[in-house]
Amino acid sequence: MKAHLKDAAGLAEDAPVIFSGVEVGKVKSIKLEGGKAVAELLIDDDYEIPGNLKVLVRSKGFLGEKYAELKVAGADSKGLLGNGDTIYESGEITDIDQLGNKLGDIADDVKAITASLRQVLATEQARDNMSTTLTNVREITDSVNKLVQHNEQRIDMIIQNMEKLTGTLSDITVANAANINSIVRNINDITTDLKKNRHLSSPRT
Repeated sequence: MKAHLKDAAGLAEDAPVIFSGVEVGKVKSIKLEGGKAVAELLIDDDYEIPGNLKVLVRSKGFLGEKYAELKVAGADSKGLLGNGDTIYESGEITDIDQLGNKLGDIADDVKAITASLRQVLATEQARDNMSTTLTNVREITDSVNKLVQHNEQRIDMIIQNMEKLTGTLSDITVANAANINSIVRNINDITTDLKKNRHLSSPRT
């Protein structure tokens, strides 16, 4: 018999076919027909299975193998599934199955990275180089930490001196505000007098 699938991702040949929690057959093959995934299922003749079914692709746990689950489409069972029948209805993939697919992809990526690291560190020289690099990084980190610790007091003193200088300048400005205002007024008076005298001293035509 055949079953049309909305998504056959992760489903492989020889994957179990489950109905009502019981393994009733195997997936013989998965092909693409007319742009849709179609699985050929081998169902054990010992089982009588309703004819009105839909098929779902499920996974056993997050990273478990995929299997095809047969479920009754509707409230009641109708007829019996026979040789050569085709199941056209396919259920939607569940959130947990989507999460399982993503975790499976992540696991594959981790395996690929691990394999790459094994190749990089395959030789004794490569392992020695990696060890030397890590040692150098640790030494540089320790040096930076010590430098910061040794200069911490100096940095604090510089900050304190800057705060004192700012406070002193502020005090000087406040204390001499009256004198500064007086000087500005005197400059304005002198400038005004100079302008008047220039006009008086200008020759008449």
